[in-house]
Amino acid sequence: MNKGFFDALDISAAFRYVQYQKVLIPYQLFGKFDVRHEMSERAPVPCPEMTDIRAQIDALDEKLVQLLAERQKLIEAAGQAKPRRDQVRDDARIEEVVGLVLETAKKEGLATEIAEPVWRQLIESSIAHEYRVFDKR
Repeated sequence: MNKGFFDALDISAAFRYVQYQKVLIPYQLFGKFDVRHEMSERAPVPCPEMTDIRAQIDALDEKLVQLLAERQKLIEAAGQAKPRRDQVRDDARIEEVVGLVLETAKKEGLATEIAEPVWRQLIESSIAHEYRVFDKR
């Protein structure tokens, strides 16, 4: 294999450089940098397959945001319904929710290393939001 420009090029630096530009940049195919692929204006695409994968992720993210907005409305309803501020945080309920999520994650093939910290952060952020709702009444 000939040593050429792209063999020595720091590809990650090149990707960062074109991150916000619409340009053609080479990508590696079969050990050679000889195929050109148009990069997205949003973020660099290291290979053609990533375009479809990213589109699928974006679609799922949109659904997740819709579900989280729905969940937030329920958190706000809870903040309105609870009679006392000290009832906003319920440690037993937190552990119940995490346990239920981990059971579902296991059934669905979601790694607990992803599910548990994501839900614990979601719960903590939800509790903080619920306190704000409670305090505005």
